[in-house]
Amino acid sequence: MELRDKPPNLLSSIHTARNFYLKHKAMPQYEHCMGVLKKAEKHKIVEGKFIKRYTKDPNRALVNSILAETILYHIIDHKKIDGCKYILPAAVNDPAVKKEIVLFGKLTELDRKGAALSEYIPLLNNGEAPLAILAKLADYAVTHNGENHLENFISEEGHPIFRTYSSMAEAYESLRMDANAGERIYAPIAELFGHPELAGSILKHAFDVNHHDIYNFVMEKIKDAELQERLSCTRILVKELAKRIRKTLIGAGFDVVVIPRLMKHEGKIMRKVHRKIAKRYNESEESKSMPFEDYLSTNIESFDITSLNDLVALRVIINKLGKREIDSMEEGKKRIVMNNAMALIKTNIEMLESISGSKYGYLIEDWNKESGYRAIHFDCYPIKTNMLRFEIQLKTFKEHWIAEEGGAAHWIYIGGDSELGRVLKEIYLSIIHRFNGKNEIKEKEGQLELPIPTLSKD
Repeated sequence: MELRDKPPNLLSSIHTARNFYLKHKAMPQYEHCMGVLKKAEKHKIVEGKFIKRYTKDPNRALVNSILAETILYHIIDHKKIDGCKYILPAAVNDPAVKKEIVLFGKLTELDRKGAALSEYIPLLNNGEAPLAILAKLADYAVTHNGENHLENFISEEGHPIFRTYSSMAEAYESLRMDANAGERIYAPIAELFGHPELAGSILKHAFDVNHHDIYNFVMEKIKDAELQERLSCTRILVKELAKRIRKTLIGAGFDVVVIPRLMKHEGKIMRKVHRKIAKRYNESEESKSMPFEDYLSTNIESFDITSLNDLVALRVIINKLGKREIDSMEEGKKRIVMNNAMALIKTNIEMLESISGSKYGYLIEDWNKESGYRAIHFDCYPIKTNMLRFEIQLKTFKEHWIAEEGGAAHWIYIGGDSELGRVLKEIYLSIIHRFNGKNEIKEKEGQLELPIPTLSKD
C-alpha cells in the first residue's frame, strides 16, 4: 500500500464527491455511492474516526481513507480514467485509490460475465491486500434494482466517465448477474470476514432479484402475527435459558460467554428455505420431469418456516476450566470437559418445563467438518407447546475462532469455494478480524467482540 500525506477527514471527502457529481448532473449516482458508504460505516468496513485520528495510527487512517474514496467513486468506469476529459477529483488520481477503483471495475466485469471462481484468484492474490472487495461487500448489500434508479444509468452512447448500461434490458441482465455474484461469492466472503449481517443483506438482495418466489414467501411469513407472537415467547425463554446456562457453567468453573441470536437474518432464511426445497426436489420423482423453478413455485407455499431449527439460537463459548485453557488440553481430557459442559446444558434444557411450563426435547450433533468447523449442536424442539424450535451451539474459543474468522467461517458451510476462501483469508488476515493471540472474549450488545484488528503495515 502506498503511503500518502495526511488524508482528508471523511466529511471533507464526501463534500468533494458531492460537488463532483453535482457538477456533472449525476446526483443519483452520488446518492447510490452514499448509500454504499453508509452501509460500509454501519458494518465498520469504513470507520471515519480512524481517519480523523491520523497521528495515532497513520496506516489505519490511510486504509480507511482509501476505502472510503474507492466507495465514493466506485461507479467511475475504470477504463475511462486515463485520458478522461473531465477534471477528476484528486482522490481518483491518487495511485492507491485509482488502483482500487480499477480492481473494483475488473471484479464487476467478472461478476457480469458469470466468471468461474478461479478467474477471481489472480486479481486478489497479488501479494497485497486489495480493498476493492470490501467496497464490493457494501455495494452488493445495497438494493439498487429499482427502475427509477436504473433510468439514470441508461445511455446508448455511453458516458464519458461513469459506468452505464446501453439499454434497460442490459441493465436488468447486469443486475441479475450481480445478484448471482452476491449469492455465489460476496455473501460467503462477508461471512469469511466476520460480517454475518452483511452477508444476510447481500443474500436478501440476491433473492429479491433472482428468487422472487422465495423472497416474497419469507418476507410475508416473518411478518405473520402468529409467528411473531411465537417468536416473541421463544426469545423470552431463550434469553432466560442463556442466563441460566451461563450461571451454571460459571458455577462449575468454566470461563464462558453465552450469546443469544434472537432472529436469523431474512436473507439467510431465504437461502436455507431454498436449500431445503432444492434437497426435496433432488430426492423427488418430479426432478426427472419438472424444472426446479416450476417445482419451487408449486411447493413454496406448503413449506413450514417453523420447521427451521435456528430462527432463534444461542452460542455457548467456553475458554477455560479453572485456569486451564480447554483448547490446550489433550484430546481425551478435552472430550471429558466438553461432555461435562454438554451435561450441564442438557440439565438446563430439561428444566425448562418446571421454569416456564414449556417442555423441550433435543437432538445432539457433534460437527467436525473438513473445513475446520467444529461445534456441538443442540436442536431443541417443543413438545406439546406453541413455542418454536431453537438451536444451541457449544464451542471452545478456538472452535469459535475457526467458525467465525478462520478457515470454516461459514464459507464452505454455506457454499463458497474453498480455494478462493483460502486466498482471501491469507491476504486479508492482517486487515480485518486479525487474531493476535489474546484470549479475550467480550459480550457487547449481544455480539462477540474479538481483539481489535491490526492493519497491514505493507
